[in-house]
Amino acid sequence: SRGSLPVFARTGKLAAVLYVHPAETGRGMADIKHVVRGALDMTLTVRGWRGTPKEIGSRDSAPYADGGAALQACLRLLDRLRSGPLVGCDVNLGRLDAGDRVGSVPDVARAQFRVLFDSPRTRRELVTGMERETSVALRDVPAGRGTYTATLDTTGLRTNPGAVDWDSPPCRDLRQAIADVTGTEPRSYTGHYAGDIRYPIRLL
Repeated sequence: SRGSLPVFARTGKLAAVLYVHPAETGRGMADIKHVVRGALDMTLTVRGWRGTPKEIGSRDSAPYADGGAALQACLRLLDRLRSGPLVGCDVNLGRLDAGDRVGSVPDVARAQFRVLFDSPRTRRELVTGMERETSVALRDVPAGRGTYTATLDTTGLRTNPGAVDWDSPPCRDLRQAIADVTGTEPRSYTGHYAGDIRYPIRLL
């Protein structure tokens, strides 16, 4: 089934129900999810320029030093984001696309990356911080004969973190219920993300 409601709808009139949703670690009820990390997928697009070709109709003849390599600028911007507004987050550069030919300066570069983060930070806070840092960083990049531009877009997952305290009454009841049935006290699992907070629920 998808989620808890369809399960409850099919259980009928029972005196008690123990509904369990293990963490996806492969260890059954040894791990339970009571925390979900925030997840944010972003695309950074940087535009630069090419120098003037020396030969008619040959983009490859433009001197490399005269171009504004968008790929280099994009990588520098990513480094600034990692060391600035994304400090303390897990950042993965998943895709990088730049240039239309190996012999020319790449005048457009796109980087797709995922950010995983924890409370109390929010996705809105992170996006605002990245936009601010990108704007400041572009002013610090030597422009030469042209001007770099950059845009940031959310292009996939965008969820905030959430948690139920491990020692809160609902979580303690849950842990005790699992221990009663399995004979083993479950462990805290805090690595889940993408908005799934369906830790096992005990109902009467």
